[in-house]
Amino acid sequence: MVELAHRLRSVSRSLAIATSVVAVLTLIGRLTDRALPPVAKPIMLTTSASWLLLLASVSLLGRTGSWSRHGRTVGFVCGTAVIALAVLLALPVAGALMSPQSVTAFMFLGLGLLLLDWETIDGSRPAQAMGLLAAVIAFVPLLGYLYSVPWLYTIDINPPIPVQESIALLLLAMSLLFARPDGGGVRIITSHTAGGFLARGMPVAAIALPMVIGWLILKGQRLGWFDSAAGISLFVFANIAFFSLLIFRVARRLDRTDQALRLSEQKFSGLFRSSPDAIAVVRLADGEVLEVNDGLLHMTGFSREDVVGRMVSALPLWRDLPDQTKGFNPHTLTSERNLEIQFRTKTGDVRVGWCSTESVSWVGEPCVLTVVRDISDRKQAQAALQDANERLARWVKELESRSRQIALLNDMGDLLQTCVAPAEACAVAVQSAQELLPGSSGAICTFVESANLLEVIAAWGDFQTSETMFAPQECWGLRRGRPYVVQDPSVGPMCEHVCRPLTQGYVCVPMMAQGEALGVLHVREAQTELTTKGGGIRLTESTPRLVTAISEHVALALANLRLRQRLRDQSIRDQLTGLFNRRYMEESLSRELFRAQRARRPVALVLMDLDRFKVINDQHGHEAGDKLLKAVSQLFLTQLRASDIARRSGGEDFVLVLPETTLLAAEDRADQLRSAIGSVAVSHRGGVLGPVTISAGVVAFPDHGEAVGDLLDAADAALYRAKAKGGNRIELGQPNVIVPMAPEPEPQIAKD
Repeated sequence: MVELAHRLRSVSRSLAIATSVVAVLTLIGRLTDRALPPVAKPIMLTTSASWLLLLASVSLLGRTGSWSRHGRTVGFVCGTAVIALAVLLALPVAGALMSPQSVTAFMFLGLGLLLLDWETIDGSRPAQAMGLLAAVIAFVPLLGYLYSVPWLYTIDINPPIPVQESIALLLLAMSLLFARPDGGGVRIITSHTAGGFLARGMPVAAIALPMVIGWLILKGQRLGWFDSAAGISLFVFANIAFFSLLIFRVARRLDRTDQALRLSEQKFSGLFRSSPDAIAVVRLADGEVLEVNDGLLHMTGFSREDVVGRMVSALPLWRDLPDQTKGFNPHTLTSERNLEIQFRTKTGDVRVGWCSTESVSWVGEPCVLTVVRDISDRKQAQAALQDANERLARWVKELESRSRQIALLNDMGDLLQTCVAPAEACAVAVQSAQELLPGSSGAICTFVESANLLEVIAAWGDFQTSETMFAPQECWGLRRGRPYVVQDPSVGPMCEHVCRPLTQGYVCVPMMAQGEALGVLHVREAQTELTTKGGGIRLTESTPRLVTAISEHVALALANLRLRQRLRDQSIRDQLTGLFNRRYMEESLSRELFRAQRARRPVALVLMDLDRFKVINDQHGHEAGDKLLKAVSQLFLTQLRASDIARRSGGEDFVLVLPETTLLAAEDRADQLRSAIGSVAVSHRGGVLGPVTISAGVVAFPDHGEAVGDLLDAADAALYRAKAKGGNRIELGQPNVIVPMAPEPEPQIAKD
């Protein structure tokens, strides 16, 4: 059909071009007074001008493209000019410039061009009717010339219309008819139906063939071949034969079309009935189900009587499915071409279907063709696949989280192994706990050495507690010797050391190392607002394991630090008194002297010795002497500053290093210690040892030397003077005076 429409458009252009050539030649000849071709001699100037205007209008109005809007405007102007020219030529004042047939035909052609794209409600095009009238007006004079009937091409006293002009007008009318072959009555000619076949054959059967047969019969009568009765008989016989042939061909075409239609209906009916999908035809006006296929009955289990003839909203498919009842209506079906629905089978099972709809015409009524495919199994498979993907995603996320936790635990373990003090180790543990347990809060509690109590030594987050120290019996984790988890504080016993009221869960994990409990690690889950936003932890099955891993690292680090400190104390402290020994004193004194030299600060050194210690030791025994040494050492530990260093150098001798202390300040400090030692009373076997007195020598850097040996020698000399003066006194060291050495005598040379 589209190909034939293109051919008709090509015919329209070809006819217009052929007519335009004759019109141009005529116009040039008339304007230049040159000899015209025989075909153009009868054509007048006004007729040629009208032809050109008509051809220009047809060409411009039939074009499409970016400039078609301006071309159509020019085409309308040309068509209007043709009508105006025809009206002027029809007036009596115009004379005999154009025949009445041409004027009338031009008026119809001009009107047809102006109405070229107008189409009525029933699909008719007035432009084609105008073209058909113009063709009839042009065709009648041709019949007159063909059959020698003058009154068909001459009206009254007006000049006859030339045969060339009739042919040109007929061609122009056909060009107008075929300018829009895709609409109006001409559309039937381009269709592949029986009507189109008949319409394409009728012009030959009804017009061309009778004209040829009639002309031949007329010529035969004039030549005397036969009379008029025989001519009429031949004319009737020829027309009957040709129309019979045409009717036979139309009948055969209709039979083929009917067979193809029945075959198509059988195929469609077979597809409709045997389709595994549920198919229903629903009337668009009221939603009544007009027809269903067997697939719908098999899919739902209902009979045809349960479905056909009922409204869509009243079908038993939507029983106990109110959402589907509200949304499944003809309007929804036409507005949403594809949607997912739920329906209930006769056995009560709820299935899921994918519904596709299309607007169709069923027995002349607008309907909706609905196709539903059961996708319940696919949805279950998709749900299972989605569930598997979600589990896999959770496992991957958990694996990534565990890998991150392992990496953080390893980093924490490495940092803890490099810590040199418990406070430093606790700081590392707190920072790592905040990274491993985001949004949480908690504390590290360790045993106090001097008492059977636990003390909070480090905390993070919004940790709050009623007491910073608590007994081991107050923690269920320590009492049970394993992690104690409280998911809901309102259910189950809580540890006594936990501050109340508490809204989040917690876990207490004992810190065990080498079979000994060093403390407890207390961790609380994140606040509710943090967990809902995904920024904090919740107590899960893996949380106690993670907290246990943290506690093991912390406990091992604290145990190593304690062991390291114990070994160091054994190497640098005196076992009897707890004071530093000679090795540590020399290291610390050298370090303090180096700092003093760089900062230009003083350092004082005090050398003390207990008076008559040998007498007490001989009279009361070594046990009494040890008690006295411990009492004096304890006094030093309580009276000295944290930066001061006290050591026992052996026997009853003690050395005090006082950083940033002048000589006079050191003397005052030594005198205070002497007075305090004098009041020390040591009980032994029911008696009191004493009175206890000391002698001391005080020196300072750099007044008495810049080396450790020089200061010790100066202090020892001062102590010796104090002892020589009766003891129980303080002596200052002598200033370090450098005495120049006497020059060695020159050797005497013996003289002969």
